[in-house]
Amino acid sequence: MKTYEAGHIPGSTMFTLEVEGKKILYTGDFNLEDSCLLRGGEISAFEKADIIIMEATYASFNHPSREENEKRFIESLYEVLDNGGIVLVPAFAVGRAQEILCVLYKYGVEYPIYYDGMARVAAEIIGEHGEYLRDPEMYKEAMGRASKIRNAKMRKKILKKPCIIVSPAGMLKGGAAVSYMERIMEDPRNGVFFVSYQVPDTPGRKVLETGIFESPSKSGKVNARVEWFDFSSHCGRNDLLEAISRTPKSSLILLVHSEEKQGEEFAEFVRNKLNREVVFPANGEEIKI
Repeated sequence: MKTYEAGHIPGSTMFTLEVEGKKILYTGDFNLEDSCLLRGGEISAFEKADIIIMEATYASFNHPSREENEKRFIESLYEVLDNGGIVLVPAFAVGRAQEILCVLYKYGVEYPIYYDGMARVAAEIIGEHGEYLRDPEMYKEAMGRASKIRNAKMRKKILKKPCIIVSPAGMLKGGAAVSYMERIMEDPRNGVFFVSYQVPDTPGRKVLETGIFESPSKSGKVNARVEWFDFSSHCGRNDLLEAISRTPKSSLILLVHSEEKQGEEFAEFVRNKLNREVVFPANGEEIKI
């Protein structure tokens, strides 16, 4: 067995197994683009694989330029903060929260920055394994620039002045982010900036689509500014195609983790344009190789 960096979250790994003379690559979630937090996944993993089992989450979509996305995020932050508002950034505890803290450090944001919830423990663990990070020193400095929320009293106190709060859950399904949302949602000076995909029917998705937030203890219209920024840690369509183009002509591609229509269309495109054998199996389907 051989491992390769996947570039998805800290420590994420692609695996190549050699079985009866065949090399089988399993990608799991992967991302080929560098981010503030991570190196991009190792595309060399695809070059000698006979069978590739790979995700196709964004088979029909390309992400915006990472740099352009970061700049738009920072500009929007300042528009809220300079007007006296507070920005809540709901973020996944592992990877995304730390990525946002690194972006804030990279651009020298001078307003107070706080992080809360499970992101606190995750940040400590990630910091102990710098070998998985693109720039371990930058990570340490970014974490040092931000303040960890330590108790309920501090959680209440920070809401008195403009600041940035990075906290799980990324889709507002729970965690400290829900408590912050309930407190800041009614003030139009504030902002709620989503940085993760919002699954249909989650509280975060409902905020984006309807402007209404619902939690067990509060429901109502969100007057705060609501934005979504694409900080995805999955490959977009072009990077998926680039990875497949590196595979041997004789390889077999098995696509997983994709919606049915886009997965079928992507498989057909790869067959016709890249001349690869591609299968997009149904759940439970057995593939003989």
